[in-house]
Amino acid sequence: MAGAAATRYDSSTTLTCWHVAQGMLLSFLFLVVLLGPCAAVCAAVLLHCSGWNQAAAQAQLERTLQAICKELEADGGPYFMGADISLVDITFCPMLERAAASLAYYKGFVMRGSGKFPALEAWFNAMESRPTYLGTKSDHYTHCHDLPPQLGGCHMTPEGEPVAAALDGQDGVSWRLPLPPLSGTSAPEAYSPGDNPPVDRLEAAARVVVYHEAIGRFALRGAGQPGPRPVSAPLADPSGVPALQHEAGVDAALRHTVHALLVGVQ
Repeated sequence: MAGAAATRYDSSTTLTCWHVAQGMLLSFLFLVVLLGPCAAVCAAVLLHCSGWNQAAAQAQLERTLQAICKELEADGGPYFMGADISLVDITFCPMLERAAASLAYYKGFVMRGSGKFPALEAWFNAMESRPTYLGTKSDHYTHCHDLPPQLGGCHMTPEGEPVAAALDGQDGVSWRLPLPPLSGTSAPEAYSPGDNPPVDRLEAAARVVVYHEAIGRFALRGAGQPGPRPVSAPLADPSGVPALQHEAGVDAALRHTVHALLVGVQ
């Protein structure tokens, strides 16, 4: 890492931590001092995911995100250290990705597409331009249903209910085909690379062929037995027991799906 850039980031990180810590609970302050601005994101998200003092929690979260935008702009962006990706981006990536999903789902708080955080939106777009990131990036549905078991539950607000209904396919519209185009501002989930149907269908078919056994067992959790710890999304239950007696039927369904992806349904 270049000396000048490293020195600027080290000093500005300290300043950012100081501003972020103002107005936070003492326990969160301790976390920020120990772990830096990445912990500030985590602390603000945890506070906002609770049901306690909603207005203050959202104000603190917005201050945290504005501080992150300031850091992203300091070296010209789109990444934290400027034009090139660094360990800073890799460190922030898991938390910002999960925050964008869970805060929209539970609180109706939009990090991408709202126009409030343009530097952060540019960062998301830059990350999604990298095939290596897209290969590890998860989706909003998975993040939102994976978070409660880790945190012991998240508090849903009326603002979050429409987003939750859309992501879960409970609004009667969002899961109907054909789906609307994806973009960096699409709702309920943004995806800046957009759509390329011929390539997308080929990639999806290839993934199903390679991972068909694991996909089948994953799907069979829905008809299987729940694990010892209750979860809100049965398919995401890591300890769930799949209904293997239906494995042949699921395999046949996956084969038909791949055929439809490759040659169509006509």
